[in-house]
Amino acid sequence: MIHPIPPGTRDVLPDEMRELRKLHVALIEVFEGFGYGEVATPAIEYDEVLARGDGRSTGSGYRFFDESGDLLALRAEMTVPIARLAASRYAAAEEPVRLCYLANAFRAVRPQRGQEDRRLDLGARDGRRDVDRPERGATDHRDRRKGVVRSGVERRTHRAQRLDDTSDRTASQ
Repeated sequence: MIHPIPPGTRDVLPDEMRELRKLHVALIEVFEGFGYGEVATPAIEYDEVLARGDGRSTGSGYRFFDESGDLLALRAEMTVPIARLAASRYAAAEEPVRLCYLANAFRAVRPQRGQEDRRLDLGARDGRRDVDRPERGATDHRDRRKGVVRSGVERRTHRAQRLDDTSDRTASQ
């Protein structure tokens, strides 16, 4: 008997998991090279916390009640969870607080649309704002740090892919 999985989900098998792990490590190493520290937040948050965001986080189609009757939700993206973490854990910290993350985020999908309900959300937070998503009203949306981090990620990921391609060719010869 084959047990089905919900629409929009999939299993990740060993070969793909190895590749994902390599990519995860390479990306976080880039951020760490620029002085960012990796953090992780729970996949579930109180729904009222996610609702305080700008609307992107309220897209979670996965809500449920805990044993106390509080409404919880799976995160649909990372902005609000990272902001919550920065505000609660680093409120008294000296600036800049440089945080980075690579985490699963979940969204509701319609069956037969070819969409996955899980995606990886990668980003960095410098101080009290997202590096890859400048605050509304910011005067310069082309923050230099953002460009440095992004170009570093692109350069190192491209180099890692070239190394993989080279090793694949070498192994096959």
